[in-house]
Amino acid sequence: MNGLNTQNIHWNGFMLGALVGAAVGAGVALLVAPYSGEETRHRLARSTRDIKQKVSHAFDKAREAVRQEA
Repeated sequence: MNGLNTQNIHWNGFMLGALVGAAVGAGVALLVAPYSGEETRHRLARSTRDIKQKVSHAFDKAREAVRQEA
């Protein structure tokens, strides 16, 4: 039982460190971002749309290839 408690303490410490690291990283990223928040959101939306279109196109091509093989 003592070993189990020690593992939990290590795991909790790791998780706390990961969360603090993520928060610090996000804060630094916001401070050194090359674009304004509005521009970043527009770029992210545009990239998301482009990726969605590419995935949809690839899915359609794969579906058509499966239909031709059947």
